[in-house]
Amino acid sequence: MVSENLIGFIGGTIVACSFFPQIVRVIKLKRAYEISPVFTFLMLVGCIIWTVYGFSIKLLPAMVFSLINTTQVAVLIFLRYMYGRAQPKKAITDPLSDDIPCTTSLEANHQWLEETQQNIDKILN
Repeated sequence: MVSENLIGFIGGTIVACSFFPQIVRVIKLKRAYEISPVFTFLMLVGCIIWTVYGFSIKLLPAMVFSLINTTQVAVLIFLRYMYGRAQPKKAITDPLSDDIPCTTSLEANHQWLEETQQNIDKILN
């Protein structure tokens, strides 16, 4: 029985640690629109049921880690509500994009492409 509880604690620790990086990322970026609300809701329901199950059979690893996981999923749902309302508009922040001409003229783009190819050829030769 001791080894079974040890296995339960090891597995529970790994699962509990899996939520932590996601929570830290959401807090750091203040952005959660990528997280599926359906996923988090189903995960919360599953964790609550798993908690009830753990307490009903009085299995310590299931009780401890299902409570931890339920708490973490509830925090993730709260953060999703706080930071996940709308996807912000994307802006080009690539430093290389400054060299690309913003024009609709095919001729200007073709000229830029030729100049870039010549520069590459100079570097390689």
